[in-house]
Amino acid sequence: IPVDSSKNLQEGGKVSRFETELRTEYLLKFFPGKPAWRNQRVGKLGGSLAALVPDTKLERSAIPFQRWVDAVVKVNGIFMIIEFKRKLTDSAIGQVEGYIQEFPDTPEFQDFKPFEVKGMIVAFYDDPIVRRRAEEKGIDVDIYKSPRLQQLIEE
Repeated sequence: IPVDSSKNLQEGGKVSRFETELRTEYLLKFFPGKPAWRNQRVGKLGGSLAALVPDTKLERSAIPFQRWVDAVVKVNGIFMIIEFKRKLTDSAIGQVEGYIQEFPDTPEFQDFKPFEVKGMIVAFYDDPIVRRRAEEKGIDVDIYKSPRLQQLIEE
């Protein structure tokens, strides 16, 4: 069962109810029993962030600058960075690319090094052009639908 790593999502990073339901259903169906983290902060307060917040006592003020991935799942030694969306979008590609870049510096996963990281976007609605772009960048795409999610869309 997935672990909820952080309840303090940044204001701009609030997840919609639909995306939360999509994430829960998808993880339970396709990754039962796998180590999983939900709302996981990625990266560390370093590099460009350290320049913005040089005093470590002010780390809490850096929360708006931190990145939060919808889910991280460990499958066969590979960490899957998964973003859940109502509709497949170009911005989701950029999000996943950023998460992949930041993930190796995430303190909570240092004990697992060395590790491989793979990106994935799970969406309810497809966009074939965006799908092609994601796949060209090595990001897996899964369009997932279920009667329960369809009912949420119609509400």
